[in-house]
Amino acid sequence: MMCAIAGLRIPNPSRDLLACVTSMTDRLRHRGPDGAGVWIDRSNLVGLGHRRLAVVDPSPRSNQPMHSICGRYVVVFNGEIYNHKKLAANLSERGHSFRTTSDTEVLVETIAALGLRQAVEVIEGMFAFAVWDEELRKLSVCRDRFGIKPCYWFWRNGTFVFASELKALIENPLCWCELDPVSIRHLLDYGYVASPRTAFANVHHLEPGTILNLCDDSSPSLERYWDGATARAGSQDRHAGRAREDLIDHAAAIVTDTIQQYINADVPVGTFLSGGVDSSIITAIAARQTSGKISTFSVGFTEEHWNEAHRAQAIAAHLGTKHHTVHISPNDALALVEMLPDVYDEPFADFSQLPTLALCRFAREHVTVCLSGDGGDELFGGYSRYAWAAQVWRSLASLPESERRARLSELQRGTISSPLRMLLPEAILCELAKVLPLGTPTHKFPAFYHRVMRSGAPSVFCPFGSPSSDHDDWPAPSDASLLDSMQAYDLRRYMGDGVLTKVDRASMSTALEVRIPFLAEPVVEFAFGLSQEHRQLGSALRPLQRALALRYVPEKLLDPGKMGFGFPVDSWLRTCLRTWADDLLSPVFLRSIPYLQHRLVERLWSEHRSGKVNHHWQLWPVLMYVQWHWRWRGCVGRAQSQECLVDAETAKIFGDGQ
Repeated sequence: MMCAIAGLRIPNPSRDLLACVTSMTDRLRHRGPDGAGVWIDRSNLVGLGHRRLAVVDPSPRSNQPMHSICGRYVVVFNGEIYNHKKLAANLSERGHSFRTTSDTEVLVETIAALGLRQAVEVIEGMFAFAVWDEELRKLSVCRDRFGIKPCYWFWRNGTFVFASELKALIENPLCWCELDPVSIRHLLDYGYVASPRTAFANVHHLEPGTILNLCDDSSPSLERYWDGATARAGSQDRHAGRAREDLIDHAAAIVTDTIQQYINADVPVGTFLSGGVDSSIITAIAARQTSGKISTFSVGFTEEHWNEAHRAQAIAAHLGTKHHTVHISPNDALALVEMLPDVYDEPFADFSQLPTLALCRFAREHVTVCLSGDGGDELFGGYSRYAWAAQVWRSLASLPESERRARLSELQRGTISSPLRMLLPEAILCELAKVLPLGTPTHKFPAFYHRVMRSGAPSVFCPFGSPSSDHDDWPAPSDASLLDSMQAYDLRRYMGDGVLTKVDRASMSTALEVRIPFLAEPVVEFAFGLSQEHRQLGSALRPLQRALALRYVPEKLLDPGKMGFGFPVDSWLRTCLRTWADDLLSPVFLRSIPYLQHRLVERLWSEHRSGKVNHHWQLWPVLMYVQWHWRWRGCVGRAQSQECLVDAETAKIFGDGQ
């Protein structure tokens, strides 16, 4: 039941509840064009709203909000419960009779039978839902384990408001929105805002694996029901002693069972196929489970260096799918880039957001549901940085602390001495030169890995207030291996706040449901139990997962040099997107945007535009922030532009900044 949810609870009857909730759900129509519903409890001043994209049991009997048979619970639900048939069978054995075949009814009746906490522990899927408990007069909002489905909330002086997207909150007169400088800094450095923060200081993003409870007029309380680090620690070495082929058989069986559940829908289903390991596994197994040819979708570019459509086409031909390719030309880029502030109503800057949007819009012309290979890199060890970052840190950590400080400072200054060249291969030194920005020297691994994940230049954020601490919430225990630590971070942050945000907003902007089999609970549990040698063997990435892929696709088609999913940002900013960027980065325009070192941005843009230096890593987040701020400036008008001093280190290198 891929949809949108919204709702509120207010302390006094000063507002028209029906009008407020209806207004929010209307703003989310793109997520659910097939129907709408609102439920109001005027005695408790509670309202729940829903927009529906009908995927399972599309009949009106499955519309929401939905009440439990006992009458105690009312639920609005966004997502899919993939084990709903098994749960329904268990409830039927206990005498329950179902009115629909929808997973929404299974959800609300599982809550009625087991209670909310136990229910969220047994359901498997992607979800964000809200449930009103009439008996306890309690409103609860819950989000899935990895944060595949979003949920934002606001609370102030007894007023509580929540919704699937920020646009339903920031235009709501009940909500008070003020820019959060810490979040803007994180956006400019990493390309996304880290939950539970949002771009606004007083609006929050419910964290994955968390239940929010609101009783009467008290403040919301948060309850964690699942934690990735704890789950990994409990699963580690589960497969100790098992033969490699036995593990590959096990992985094939688990992924096959998962995909059998994930292709279950009353609407057309397809897959994204990039030509890489992850999407090839998903597509190959889905093709075997589908009667007739399954539809597959990929993106191509007119620039041959960036075009991998031929690889996806070759794999599709091998698997016998009905393949479709959308080619993005420079002329298409401007129309797509101007859509981004409405698609991402929180500033967001991922280099693949533009092709992802194009792919989702194209796929929606043919299907309503698509399977994606997201999550495979994070679970099975597919990123090249896992190998070289670990090698760098082990090499540096072996040095006395004073020498380690000196070598890291060299790297951060961009100077590479003979001792460093002896310590590390040239290719790795080149990678480090790109990712280690100037700033406070890095001496602990969490801080080092944060630097690896940041853009490679001094932050364009204007120093203001208290700086954010990047690694206070490092999502791995202190005794975890380097690989475990990097994977834990990427699952929680890079994937959780970055990749999943990108996919959800792009797909739901055009009412396309994207399902992610690698994030199914049985697959995650299996991956968490793998020893390091099955995730990284020397310089070989994800050896076990790659061996699984080779059962379906010839090795010659699985090129290990596959590039990341992006587009030629650097050249397009100098050509087809130049006028657009010129307007956004003009001196007059920039000075109306808070928290930017305006003169530094102007200098970076001038150098990039001339072709002297490639600054697209720093400029893309700035462009996304400026364009977003311009689109939503009426809603963030309370945030005043700040004229800030530039820190001494940056001023010395780049000039006076302001």
